[in-house]
Amino acid sequence: MQDNGVTMIIRSHEPVMEGFEKMNNNIITIFSNTNYGGICGNNACILSISKMREITTKLIYAKDSNS
Repeated sequence: MQDNGVTMIIRSHEPVMEGFEKMNNNIITIFSNTNYGGICGNNACILSISKMREITTKLIYAKDSNS
């Protein structure tokens, strides 16, 4: 990352149970589909980045299958 002048990577398309996952504070994985495939029970996440580069997460909780 340093060789290319990149300070953060935000990636998607990999299911993560909590909707987002941070690695080493500079790699974030987000997933925007709850209960992937109807079997995973995972949450989803929307990521917002301000002009000041502040990152805010909005979690979307998986619906309880018993509801």
